[in-house]
Amino acid sequence: MYKMITLDMDGTLLNEDKVISIECKKAIHEAALQNKYVVIATGRAISELEDYRKDFDDVSYIIGESGAVLYDWQKQCVVVKDCFEASDVEKIYALSKKQDIMIQWFKNGSAYVYEDQLRRLKDYEMGEYQGLFNRTSNPIYDLDAFMKENKYDLEKMNLYHRTVDAKMVTFEASKAIDVDKSFAELTSVEFSPKGVSKAKGLQLLCELLKVDIAQTISVGDSYNDLQIMEAAGLAVAVKNAKPEVLEIADVVVCDNNHDGCAEAIYEYLLK
Repeated sequence: MYKMITLDMDGTLLNEDKVISIECKKAIHEAALQNKYVVIATGRAISELEDYRKDFDDVSYIIGESGAVLYDWQKQCVVVKDCFEASDVEKIYALSKKQDIMIQWFKNGSAYVYEDQLRRLKDYEMGEYQGLFNRTSNPIYDLDAFMKENKYDLEKMNLYHRTVDAKMVTFEASKAIDVDKSFAELTSVEFSPKGVSKAKGLQLLCELLKVDIAQTISVGDSYNDLQIMEAAGLAVAVKNAKPEVLEIADVVVCDNNHDGCAEAIYEYLLK
């Protein structure tokens, strides 16, 4: 019945060590052998997937940056991307000036971070990602200049705060800005162009491949997975998912430390 499965990365396909288990890799390979589409649906930039290149031989497409970029993993090229209105970038940037906030900027599938903040992610409750950011982020040395030069070509902006309370202050203040917002990491507010979501990326991919969206499965764990799970034919939550995700799921599989994605593939995609 099902032809495609989308897998979120952090908290879903990746275990707590940020590794894809052998069992999950086997399941993805088996799905590809049976001519099923395995798609990664992530908030990460394409550049942030470089560590997993050897694990993704059987991955067809990436719905990246929470849907702002649709990427052909086999051909290594961007298929479609959405960018902010420049005026919205200016408004979001102005919000970041009101507190000590680290912005992660996304452009052409790559991530950019202010050089001083890039060295101290733990200040923004992102210490577990320090190695990843060091390897995959481009340093910015002049934030004002970067914003002015790139405001017409940005696909996503993540604002990381020192505390959850500070995050909520930004979120409340951002309600007047007509862009999409979501939560993923503890202290982040993620901003995407209006109408952009993982669900929109799935819809575009289904149109491209002529797959009925009812024949898709989506596996996730966090708030930015809610829309794509609701759009898919089958919504699958890993056991460690947020309560809101568990509530809307059609089925629940093992957590990300116990091969939940492999279970979803074997039990629902390949049966």
